This record gives sequence, C-alpha cells and structure tokens, in this order.
Amino acid sequence: MICATATTKPRPGRERELDLAASEHAAALRRQPGCLGAYVMHDRAAGSQVSLSIFATAEDLDRALVATRPIIARHPLDDLREGGTDFRLLEVVDPARAGSPGTEVVGPADE
Repeated sequence: MICATATTKPRPGRERELDLAASEHAAALRRQPGCLGAYVMHDRAAGSQVSLSIFATAEDLDRALVATRPIIARHPLDDLREGGTDFRLLEVVDPARAGSPGTEVVGPADE
C-alpha cells in the first residue's frame, strides 16, 4: 500500500474554500480504482490542512492523480493557500499484509 499526504496552510479567511476544494478532491479520489481511503484533516496547532489518501498500489495512486486533475484545476489554489503544498508519498507498513515493507521473515541467527 502507498499513501500520499498533502499539507497546506490556508490563507486567512479562505479556510472554508480550501476545505471545500480538498473535500471535493478526496471524494473524487475515493471513486478511483484501488483507493482504500481519502481524508481531509486539520492540524489546529500548526494552522494547516492535511489531506491523506491511501491506495493499494503506486500505480493506482498515479492513475487517480491524473484522473482527478480536473477537480484540482477548478479551484484557485494559489489564492487559497499560503505558500506551496508539502506533498509526500509514503509506503504503508502493514505486518498483516504479505510483501509489506518490514514483514520479511527473519530466521534465527547462526550460532
């Protein structure tokens, strides 16, 4: 699994509009094949918005980001946010899933 996070600081007075843009994008991502979840959250202490999406594969995420570009293009993000957006891709470690990073079977050390 892979997840993407996007952290953005809204311009003062534009918080609601940025929320609507991010929520519309998250809803569109949830309709894409391979999407396991998409959420918009607030970091009140930092005054920022964090979007999180989780996909089965990196390829699913790539296809979804391309498919949902028109949603993002409808919103004047440069007017809604202060500065840029910190976008990160993270592998999900899930010990219950075969092949997940960190789940390799390790045998006993040679004595």
